Amino acid sequence: MTVANDVSIGAQTGIAEYTIIGSGVVIGNQVGIAGVLHPLTQMAKETGRGPQISDGVTIGTGSSILPGLRIGAGAYIEKGSVVVRDVRPFSVVAGNPAKQVGDVRELHPEALEHIRKYVDTSAESVDAISREFEETPTHFPPR
Repeated sequence: MTVANDVSIGAQTGIAEYTIIGSGVVIGNQVGIAGVLHPLTQMAKETGRGPQISDGVTIGTGSSILPGLRIGAGAYIEKGSVVVRDVRPFSVVAGNPAKQVGDVRELHPEALEHIRKYVDTSAESVDAISREFEETPTHFPPR
């Protein structure tokens, strides 16, 4: 597991060993971040890959993140969400399975002050970050 600076991890949260966590990430209580889908299989160690959580992400209490996913910069995962697909930068996702319900700049403007410490939120930068995210191949495309 790789953890950058200024990361806050809530109580009773489980984080898989293959996870990469960027700067300024806030993870609520009782969050589950998986590294393998079937941990008891013989191939679990060889096939394990934790999610990549980018800078300035907020993960709400009780959420679950499946292995191998990408959580884009500044994304906001609502409490109790089950994330089974990549999450676009600066998006807000909610539900089971989690689906995009909006943009963090509109739905959670109070979070922008925190995000700005770690991610440039200018329109040009947001466009560049989003474009790069979309152009990067993945096994779990965002919905």
